[in-house]
Amino acid sequence: MASVANELKEKLEARGEYVVAANTSWFAVFLSTWRHRIEQARQDGREGPNLVVCRTKSDDERDHHAIPYSVISGLLVDDTMTTSEVNGSQRWNLTLKNDRLHVSHRKGSIDVSGFHGAHLLVEDGGVSPEKVATTTRASGAGFGTAEQNRRVEETAVAVVSEAYRNEGWEVISVEHERCGFDLRCSRGTEEAHVEVKGVAGGERRFVITAGELRRAQEDNQFVLALVTRALSAPVLERLPASEFRRSFRFEPIQYWAYAPERDSSVGAVELGDPADR
Repeated sequence: MASVANELKEKLEARGEYVVAANTSWFAVFLSTWRHRIEQARQDGREGPNLVVCRTKSDDERDHHAIPYSVISGLLVDDTMTTSEVNGSQRWNLTLKNDRLHVSHRKGSIDVSGFHGAHLLVEDGGVSPEKVATTTRASGAGFGTAEQNRRVEETAVAVVSEAYRNEGWEVISVEHERCGFDLRCSRGTEEAHVEVKGVAGGERRFVITAGELRRAQEDNQFVLALVTRALSAPVLERLPASEFRRSFRFEPIQYWAYAPERDSSVGAVELGDPADR
């Protein structure tokens, strides 16, 4: 069965996508071609190319991974690049096996299972790379699928807990208590009320509940622990309450809708019928 990604390769590359046909777990991304694809993608109005890795000898025509630029760009860096001793070409050596992507000279691998069989840029009804990248950057922070959010959240809590324990803190999970933070950490006379936020990508953007925000405003022991790139290369940032309030803007993204009694509507937002205005 013909690979959809391979059949659309010319169209994809014309839009700036980096397409690799890999029938083994190993493949390479070449620096010169990668730079050219970045230029093409930006001329196309996008931040950069997605990496499309397809299996041309497969019974599944959608046996490909369309990995967003927001994910792959953080892996293809100078420190992980290889220079050929034969012709001097510069490239990155990667392996993709069992939905895990590894770049040579970099510890660990990342889970890219969520991008397997994803719609491609030039397909009818396909999700645009901008939307894919946005979902990837924010998933686990209240956006994305329930499964993505769960994995990002669990990873972020583990990263934060380990960091505190390594510094001699006792860490107790209070997530089930719904008290406006996730971890109660104590070390001698010190105590920290730590709210953990995990994001799959690199953007410092996440959902925070009214109760959590109230904690940040009223509790001087509150700490916001933000883990970005949670599923690839976790980066932990800890902000005490005052610094958190100063560093972020807060915008409502939803309202609680309810039908109040006639005499208890004071303070409610009433939209009314446009025809009555």
